Parts: sequence; C-alpha cells; structure tokens
Amino acid sequence: MDNLLTTGKISQSTFDIFNNEIDAGIAEIEKQRNALFEKMDSKTNELGEQIKTLEMLLANLEIQHVTGDVEEEVYQREINVLSMGLESAKQELDTLRDAVNQLSDGNRNTEEERRIEPTGDSVDAPPENANPEPQSSEQPIEEPVQSINPEAKSEQKR
Repeated sequence: MDNLLTTGKISQSTFDIFNNEIDAGIAEIEKQRNALFEKMDSKTNELGEQIKTLEMLLANLEIQHVTGDVEEEVYQREINVLSMGLESAKQELDTLRDAVNQLSDGNRNTEEERRIEPTGDSVDAPPENANPEPQSSEQPIEEPVQSINPEAKSEQKR
C-alpha cells in the first residue's frame, strides 16, 4: 500500500482508511488468538489433572488387587476401563500439544513475514525471503509445551 500512496494511485485518506481497517482486523485476530491459547492452556491443565487422577486410581486398584481386597474379575474389568481412559486422555493431551505447537509456529512465521519489507515496486510480488525455512520432507522435532503464554513469547522475541 505504501507504493500505491507514494506513486499517487491512492490518496492519503484512502491509505489511512485501509490502514485503520487492517490494524483493527489484526487486533481482532490477536484477541481471538489469545483467547484460543487461554482455552487450550486450560484444557491442557484439565487433561493433566485427569491423567494424574487416573494414574492414582490405577495405582490404588493395583494395591487393592495385590492385598486381595479386589477379586480378579473386578480387577480385570476396572484395570481395562482405567487403562483405556488413561490412554485416551494421554492421546488427547498429545493432540492438543501438537495443535499448540502448530499454532505457535504459524504465529511466529506470520510475525516474521510482517517484519519483512518488500524492496520491489510491485505490490503483489512477495518478498524474496518471506519463507526462509528450507523445504524438506523431514518431520520437525516436536518438544512438549510447558505452558502457553503467547504474551511472554512475544516479549522473548523482542
């Protein structure tokens, strides 16, 4: 848009209107992104608590079985239910962490692209270094997410 303004193709008032609309749109997206990260963080904590509870129940059942307080049939039925619930919660937590990582990586790329200023005269041409990551068929290494705090991430990047 800067090129359109400097070449006289649009007026300053039109430029200002578009800039204000773009800024408002970006602010709304950031607000929604932060709300999504908060919900995902809350769900991650909830799943962590569910996993702890299921592990405690499983351990208690094992102890009761060893001490003879629980019959074999009841033990087998309950151990299967608890194990399935535990596995399901762990899979959901892994899926949620993957989604958080993908959203966090996508956000970082978007912020990097916004900082890159085009050098050519064409408004439609993307900057040459807009996608600095090499194209590879290898899968990225995923690391567990400790806590989701997009504002702290933004502060660290500055």
